[in-house]
Amino acid sequence: MGNKKHIESILESINGMHRAQVPNDLFDKILLNIENLNPQKVKVISMKALLVAASMMFLINAIGLFKVTRYNDIETTPSAQSGTSSSLISNYKIYDYE
Repeated sequence: MGNKKHIESILESINGMHRAQVPNDLFDKILLNIENLNPQKVKVISMKALLVAASMMFLINAIGLFKVTRYNDIETTPSAQSGTSSSLISNYKIYDYE
């Protein structure tokens, strides 16, 4: 009930207010300011720069892929496996049963 009286008192306090009056030439001033604006130019990356960047990325990926496949081929060839690595694995005892 007290809340309702508070709301009514607020609404009664604005009874004497009038609508804001806008100057007649305000719209013309706004249009004049819009016409006088100097748009700032935004630098856009050219298509040439995009092509250079894309080709560099492709080249880096191709070189990396080539090195990885070459490294994997060297490790899996029989000539790359030395006797020391296989003997190390075969002599390694996980459990000692003696």
